[in-house]
Amino acid sequence: MSDESLISRYTKKPQPPRPPASPQAPVSVALQTETTGCLERLTAGTHLLLDQVLRNHDRQAMPYAYLASLRLDKSGELKLMFASHMVSIKGRNLVPVYRAVAEHSARTLAEAPATFDAGEASIYNESITINDQDN
Repeated sequence: MSDESLISRYTKKPQPPRPPASPQAPVSVALQTETTGCLERLTAGTHLLLDQVLRNHDRQAMPYAYLASLRLDKSGELKLMFASHMVSIKGRNLVPVYRAVAEHSARTLAEAPATFDAGEASIYNESITINDQDN
């Protein structure tokens, strides 16, 4: 017995026919990313989490929904204030990082390896510090 006839039987009302299932294949949601130095960003769309990778390979992802504010000062320090954490990124040429975070297109921010420096013109994340807001 179909659901439609069961509903009609109990409500005494004929039910409209169900639309046919869509024959289209699901749309691909593969990420389209680009990497510039220590920044991996989406080239289309926005991301839900910001993944931070420390030099010792520890990682912490934080939801963009809890990002309250961000600030980039002249000294080259980028501060991201989340609801429960404050992230401080020190480095050089961080304007593209600031923009990517502001647009929610930054996927991964990584500390540069200790022996790596691609030069004055490149994005360079010298250090990432993550602190609980309670402290």
